[in-house]
Amino acid sequence: MANKIFNSFLISLIAILMLAHSAMAGIEFELENSGNIVRVLAVSSEDFAPPLNMTASAQVTFRVPTGTVISSTDSGQGDAVANLNGSWNLNSRSNAPLENNAYDYLSVGLTSLGTTAIIYRAHVPVPLFEFEVYNCLGSIELIDNESDPFNQMPNSANSNPGNQIAVLGDGGDNSWVNSRAGSSTSCTE
Repeated sequence: MANKIFNSFLISLIAILMLAHSAMAGIEFELENSGNIVRVLAVSSEDFAPPLNMTASAQVTFRVPTGTVISSTDSGQGDAVANLNGSWNLNSRSNAPLENNAYDYLSVGLTSLGTTAIIYRAHVPVPLFEFEVYNCLGSIELIDNESDPFNQMPNSANSNPGNQIAVLGDGGDNSWVNSRAGSSTSCTE
């Protein structure tokens, strides 16, 4: 009888520890700029070595003052980004949506689904992609999934904004927990 009670206690304790671990684990996005070049970084709360670093999907949504132009740092192509880790593509741009017409919203998605090209080390920023900004007066901001007025479904552009990243070692579900303190950066030229 005492053995059954101990086993029940042990199973409960393991379950609580696993839940506490999953509540603390996650990945944050951050913006970093140098002049007119902006990098998007991922910062994991723990290491994910191969194959646990497999990133199944990801999307980063940020907003820029209406009329801002972005282009790839490697090709100069407009409305594009340069890949740093993984393959990324600007898959949606909503200019001055009704919900918040002071901003244009851009979503960049991971196109190399199931990639192990992104190596996550605890608390070490990993650059994902970068772009150049022009005609930008104000700041570039990662959207807040919970409070941004454009991230309400349905929205006026019928788009799916939001921040998301799914990493195998973190359960394969949405590992994104929030945007770091550097989730906004000035772009005033």
